[in-house]
Amino acid sequence: MLISFRGARGGDAPLTWGQRSTRRWIDWLGPYEASLNVPYVLPVPAGSDNAAVREGLRRLVERHEALRTTYPDGAQRVLRAGSLDVVTRTGDPEAVLAELAAEPFRHDDGVPVRCAIVDDTAVALVTSHLSTDWSAMMILAAELPALVRGESLPEPTWHPLDQAAAEATPEAVRHNAEALAHWRSILERAPRSLLDFPERTPEPERFVRLGMDSPALAAAAPTLASRWGVSVGSLLATTAGAALATLGGHETAALRVICGNRREAPLRGMVGKAAQDGLFAVDLAASTLRGIVHDGHTAAKRAYRYGRYDPYALDALKGTVRHERGASLDLLAFFNDLRMGRSWSVPDADPAKTRFFVDFSTPGARARAFFTLEYAPDTCLLFVLADTAYLSRDTGWALLRAVEALVLRGLADGDVPASRIADTAGLEPVRRPAGWRRAGPDWYDPSAVAEVVRVACRAADVAVDADLTAHLTSDVNTPEAAHALVMGALAGRTDVLAPRRYVLNGRRPASGRDPLDHDGP
Repeated sequence: MLISFRGARGGDAPLTWGQRSTRRWIDWLGPYEASLNVPYVLPVPAGSDNAAVREGLRRLVERHEALRTTYPDGAQRVLRAGSLDVVTRTGDPEAVLAELAAEPFRHDDGVPVRCAIVDDTAVALVTSHLSTDWSAMMILAAELPALVRGESLPEPTWHPLDQAAAEATPEAVRHNAEALAHWRSILERAPRSLLDFPERTPEPERFVRLGMDSPALAAAAPTLASRWGVSVGSLLATTAGAALATLGGHETAALRVICGNRREAPLRGMVGKAAQDGLFAVDLAASTLRGIVHDGHTAAKRAYRYGRYDPYALDALKGTVRHERGASLDLLAFFNDLRMGRSWSVPDADPAKTRFFVDFSTPGARARAFFTLEYAPDTCLLFVLADTAYLSRDTGWALLRAVEALVLRGLADGDVPASRIADTAGLEPVRRPAGWRRAGPDWYDPSAVAEVVRVACRAADVAVDADLTAHLTSDVNTPEAAHALVMGALAGRTDVLAPRRYVLNGRRPASGRDPLDHDGP
């Protein structure tokens, strides 16, 4: 059944920074990808009839401009009037929700909401991630029951149109510059990838989400965080990052953390997309896990402070740093705390009760290791979405066990020496093939570097020194041109660094023909 709506205003504006962040992911995944949809089952008051629920949904869409916004040509367009198709279903609301969430949205001209009233007891609601994040969905979940009951609510005062205008002010421009400086400071020194080791044969469904259900971690983490003077989120994010860096043989852990960006009053009540990625990095040079976690807590606060920025400007910055470092920066390790500020109050629990399971698998994702912390009142639910081209299922579960083991040992013994992190966590660092070298924070395969240079520059002869100086015979005329060709050929590879210096020995000899000539560059 179609529900007509008419809001207080409509209008066009550029995308907000939060919307731009999601737009980039949608463009990368493709128009038929639905994994970025935001699904949620909204409760409705007991005894509500279908008409009351439809009226509540109409008022919800009229109140929040993001629910009646389309996204044509890289902009946002708020519809003042239109209609929403609300279907009536029976059965399990979660099953109905999964069905609705499986279909991508038509962002150019369709409303970003899809919903069904299930047995007059719940609403299965799916929104586009361009229009909401999880914090916005919590606002909707809190408001719908009141609207179904016919109650009056204060009108929202801040919408994505207002946020787009605010992001054009001089104050926002200054904040954006500070945020980009923060990103640059980490991009210049962090490993280009925590998983910069050879790929393995991936599983048919390449990405698998592995879960750990740990009452023991729910009992221990708040106590240890309080004792060490950090937040639970910082404790678990830093521990997960340290485990991943230890596995990869790195001295710095760098994770992208999902920043809610709702500390400021206008954004706190906005239904819209405010969340963006922040960048968090901590060196593992401290002598104990407590020192690492303390440094990680400080680093996490900075990451969240600078989690609002123009992602298009950040893309340009990444390109600059990529060129300067001669490395493809994948930054595909994440940590997302979805507890929404909630923590546990769980008595001491036996680690033997910890349960490990497979949540789901999928053929495609834009991550190599994505940790997610979810809330349940009596247990800690920690997940890792693992790219099986780098992390086997056993290794993914080992990372989850490592977080639990480090926190429990820290609580029991008061701390963990940094030199004992691998043993305590039960992790065996990756053994790279013979001949791999290290340059600053990065590992690389010299033979692969030579092959990339040879193919990219169509070189007859290539030799790469230990200091990453490349000697090549090629038609390429300048070191700058050679570097540009090599950078264009890296294509996300984590086993290769571009040479630091190019020595061109002249043109390729006239005799002999490079076997690549017929293929072009």
